[in-house]
Amino acid sequence: MQDAGDVNVVPNTASYNTLISAFVRTANVENRDHPLQAERILLKMIDFRNQGNADIAPDQRSFIHVMRSWSKTQRSNSAERAEWWLGKMWEEYRETGNSNLRPNIGVYNAVMEAYFRRMQLPSLTSQKNVRKLDQLLMELLKFERNGDETLHANTASFTFAIRGWLKHEIDCCDGKELGSGCARALYWLDELIAREEKGLPHATTAPELFEGILRSAHKASKRSNPTRVSKSLFKTSLECFTELRASRFKMTPTAYVCVLEIGLKTLSSPADNSARSRFVRHLAKACKEDGFVSDRFVSSLSNGRVWAEGWTAKNSLELTKELFADCWPFPKTWSRNLNSRRSGELPTKKSLRRSRTLQV
Repeated sequence: MQDAGDVNVVPNTASYNTLISAFVRTANVENRDHPLQAERILLKMIDFRNQGNADIAPDQRSFIHVMRSWSKTQRSNSAERAEWWLGKMWEEYRETGNSNLRPNIGVYNAVMEAYFRRMQLPSLTSQKNVRKLDQLLMELLKFERNGDETLHANTASFTFAIRGWLKHEIDCCDGKELGSGCARALYWLDELIAREEKGLPHATTAPELFEGILRSAHKASKRSNPTRVSKSLFKTSLECFTELRASRFKMTPTAYVCVLEIGLKTLSSPADNSARSRFVRHLAKACKEDGFVSDRFVSSLSNGRVWAEGWTAKNSLELTKELFADCWPFPKTWSRNLNSRRSGELPTKKSLRRSRTLQV
């Protein structure tokens, strides 16, 4: 409108940011050129500022909009472009000393989101992306350690790193690396828990983070060699399960099933007979106390995969009989926290019997 001669229309930073945000809202895998349009506007704002027009100087929001437009298109170079603009912000801040150009936590999270979103592309390896997520989070923590009062990692920062490592576990970890993604995810979750316990601002855990680790560990154990599972993966899942149980969040029947099935596969050899029996007894006791004895939990014990030695069909039958079969019908307290309206969740007498033999 100003170009058309309307002298009453004076564009400023806010109006240009609104224009950039329009490209952010419409940016997606189809509109892959929209980040370039957003960049052109931001570069124009920088030119205006350099010419002495402070009213149209870019601010943090201008840069964040451009970064998020790249993130939403999920192009092969989207994350690098978002990170390039992060570097450009630091350059602009150091040259001008303008605090409105100093990268904040929103800027860093926008770059982390770009790397996390790119991990969803099947054609790209997640190794580089997840390492970048680690690098960015550690950079934020370094600012904190150096006494920076404006840059603090928040829940979103940790969540991107945790979810990134879980994605990497499912996509790439195998052989000797099996469990490394879940272990790193738990490391960052423990850091977030510690921050929450200290009462640090914007540090909040969520049940989905615990469940995500358990589900990813369970999925990884299914994908691994059918005879054994890395004991480090089992250790990670057991630690996560214990932390979830000690947290303020409500347990779920899925958590018990995931840990049980991982444990039975990990401790399947004859050398693990004693450790396996102790583990199953302790887990079943906790499951009963917490009121989460489900049909799937009992079936995993009585009707799951067995081996020719170690965890055999006979051992499965004997332990099921000791812990559950001799107690039928179960006390209602054992399943008091299950959703009775959900089909197949409550245990049935049928789940106490072996109907198949999946022997490795």
